[in-house]
Amino acid sequence: MTDAAEVCVVVTIGHAKWRFKDSFEDADTAITYLRFVIESMEHEKHFVEEQAMKRAQPGPPVDDKETMLKKANAASRCIGKPELIAYLEGEELTIFESMMAKCFVCMDYYQDGKHGCGNNYCPMYVHMPYVEE
Repeated sequence: MTDAAEVCVVVTIGHAKWRFKDSFEDADTAITYLRFVIESMEHEKHFVEEQAMKRAQPGPPVDDKETMLKKANAASRCIGKPELIAYLEGEELTIFESMMAKCFVCMDYYQDGKHGCGNNYCPMYVHMPYVEE
């Protein structure tokens, strides 16, 4: 058995910066997690590029921190809101909290209601809070 491992990953997309930090029982689990993060980013990049090609735009707009905070505070109560606000205020999130915050932003702060995104290409889709069964 190998020693416990702590992993901190920083992902920057446009002006958005996401930090994932978690501890693992062993290095093998940490490596599996890193592979998942890399695969997730590759799937997300593919999906964003595909959507951008459909819209003939370079990609989705990325809000700055102040705009994200305003939109989050104005949003109704839902999963991902407190996690995003905590992150924007400087707190580190767990992997699960980061996923909920990302879904909240990706779904445009659930402005049109709480429902799944339907993006089954996203590796987080099965974990999103309002996925349709």
